[in-house]
Amino acid sequence: MLAAGFVHVPAGLTLKRPLHLVYFTSERPQPTVSYPRTLVVLEEGSAATVIESYVTLSAAPYFTNAVTKVVPVLAKLREDFAWPDDVTQVLDVDPVNLA
Repeated sequence: MLAAGFVHVPAGLTLKRPLHLVYFTSERPQPTVSYPRTLVVLEEGSAATVIESYVTLSAAPYFTNAVTKVVPVLAKLREDFAWPDDVTQVLDVDPVNLA
């Protein structure tokens, strides 16, 4: 499964509250894999906090291969990663690429 998120913060704008992206996988009887992609574009003088979460309702094991690309142009970014409570059935891979 492929899901995507796009965040664009214009020049000079500071987001006062965190932006939370939630990638959700529905119930599946078999193991599942997902490939969420996120692109964050921050223009000059902007600032944002981006939180990414990967959530499933499934009891079956799942694998998340997420990629986040940040394009900062003299901006500030804080990124937080939320891990699931039950890590025995989950494998998350999330490289962050600063362009």
